[in-house]
Amino acid sequence: MKTTFRSRYSLLIIAILLFLICIPGYSMLQNINPFNLAIFLIVGFLVFFLFGIRYVITKSQLIFKLWFITYGKVNITSIVSIKRSYSPLSSNAGSLRRLYCELDDTSKYPFLLISPKNESRFLQLLKQLNPKIDIRVQKENKIRRILTLDI
Repeated sequence: MKTTFRSRYSLLIIAILLFLICIPGYSMLQNINPFNLAIFLIVGFLVFFLFGIRYVITKSQLIFKLWFITYGKVNITSIVSIKRSYSPLSSNAGSLRRLYCELDDTSKYPFLLISPKNESRFLQLLKQLNPKIDIRVQKENKIRRILTLDI
């Protein structure tokens, strides 16, 4: 069994990245400047990487992938609880509407911030594989969902 979930993406994050691309892009058309070119390339790489975030659930692990590269694994049995988070901390999530996964002491990380696209199916699958997970994710009201602007 192997199920893959892509990351949810926030329109706010996409808008900020596009803004950061457009300013140096316009400036580059006017005057080629190494600083603008460097910013343009860095933001371009960020956009490329952002759209490659995937979460793969196997029978025993939650695997983090960036396109085809595996860059992290967590045992599903080490997940203690999951709750909603809007933390702007850096994470492997393309959205500000995230899941905060608290991990036990045996794990390499103290917590994870993730944002799977099909969140309810993702949580259901994790709960099937580890019934001990305390899931405290409530449905959001429509106003809150509109404000997060996720796709």
